[in-house]
Amino acid sequence: MAAVPVLFLDIKASAVDGWPVEIAWAAADLQAGESWLVRPVAEWDDLPWSAEAEALHGLTPERLEADGTDPRRIAARLSEDLAGCRVVCEAPEAVRGWLQALFDQSPLPQPPHVAGSASLRPPPLPADEPALMRLRARAGLTPGRALDDAVALALAWALAKGTEDAEDLAADARDLVAFAGRPDGD
Repeated sequence: MAAVPVLFLDIKASAVDGWPVEIAWAAADLQAGESWLVRPVAEWDDLPWSAEAEALHGLTPERLEADGTDPRRIAARLSEDLAGCRVVCEAPEAVRGWLQALFDQSPLPQPPHVAGSASLRPPPLPADEPALMRLRARAGLTPGRALDDAVALALAWALAKGTEDAEDLAADARDLVAFAGRPDGD
């Protein structure tokens, strides 16, 4: 029986109780991933925008309006990409809410199920683990961006498992970010 592929999902939002602004996933083997900016919809106009959240992800409402993708299109793509996979994130309750807000805009019934990273065996290394911090730096990851944070979680799990060479992991992470690209090209 083949193992179920693990994908790491990260979502950035307008505020803790706001709407999704950036969504990305990375495969555990760092061989695939995608990232999108989310175009806001009128139904989210009453949801908050936090200056603190903007400072972390660096995105503005104007930027999302200009360069974001329609939530219906993202929901369809997520349904396709994440089907049959174990989807893992760091903050499952928040991610579930932001996914639901996204899927509420589409005709699709439900977002994919997400589990917390602590459910993995072994659990990923903590973000402040020195070996992980060095690896993130070698990979050139930018904290606060959804794709980079999804890739960092994949790296944290790979290091915890101890099955990968750090230099290979850094190269795979750099390649994935370059291939999947951040939606804004930076």
